[in-house]
Amino acid sequence: MANKKISQLTSASTPLSGTEVLPIVQGGVTVKATVNNVASINGSPIFAPDILYYGSTTVGSISIDLYGDDYSYSIFGSTQILAPNLITINLAMSLYGSNNGTYGDGVNSPLQIISMPLLEEVGQLIKPNSYPIVIEEWEDLTTIDFSSLRTVYGRIYIAYNTSLATLNLQNLESVDNYIYVDSGVLTSLDLSSLQSAPDGVEVTNCSLLETLDVSSLTTCGEFLVTNCALTEATVDAILYQLADVVVLANTTVDLSGGTNAVPSITGDGYVATLIANGCTVTTN
Repeated sequence: MANKKISQLTSASTPLSGTEVLPIVQGGVTVKATVNNVASINGSPIFAPDILYYGSTTVGSISIDLYGDDYSYSIFGSTQILAPNLITINLAMSLYGSNNGTYGDGVNSPLQIISMPLLEEVGQLIKPNSYPIVIEEWEDLTTIDFSSLRTVYGRIYIAYNTSLATLNLQNLESVDNYIYVDSGVLTSLDLSSLQSAPDGVEVTNCSLLETLDVSSLTTCGEFLVTNCALTEATVDAILYQLADVVVLANTTVDLSGGTNAVPSITGDGYVATLIANGCTVTTN
């Protein structure tokens, strides 16, 4: 093959994945290294992009794991994960942080925003009892925008993101199993399009959460909203939905703890209906 100047080479596709191979000289010997290797000399990042960008419409999976050693150090400085065109994730989105990214090596990970506004489906190629969406332990994360998400083939687990103030799931219609939210400083959670969560809904330890809209729910397992700050109107609306629309039976309803309101007299009537249907009901 004829020699070429670097300026004559075809430009690489961007953004780089980090697995591309470069030649380097080490101890007088020419060896190969990946972009990720070069980006983390002696375990410390020499660059840290502000934005992780996904430009495609479909991906197999998105995975960031700060618990183990299989991540790229370049993510430590990223404040945003943006996927403005993404419609489908076939497998899973697993985003694991730990103590603001200080697990093990003490490198800061100030992730603040996850925005995938066109994302519609996650997890259709994995088993229904799996976890297609896990977002866990990002202490600086304030916003998750899944405003077009409709279907999750499995479970949603969003936990221990202590600064989370906005979680947009307003068009979510169904999950194959359950939804678990234990995060941050949410004051409201809009699940008004949710119709089916056969294993249940659990929202816990959101001490500022006053409103939770489940006004389209027709199929549900257990329903737990504990240690929150639900208003009386919200408590009554949830009890109505479970008793008169879902007609929940033989499972658990828990709206206790925190500063959750006590049901009104009307709400007490819905509690009586649920108990008559074999449910165990706990309220403040």
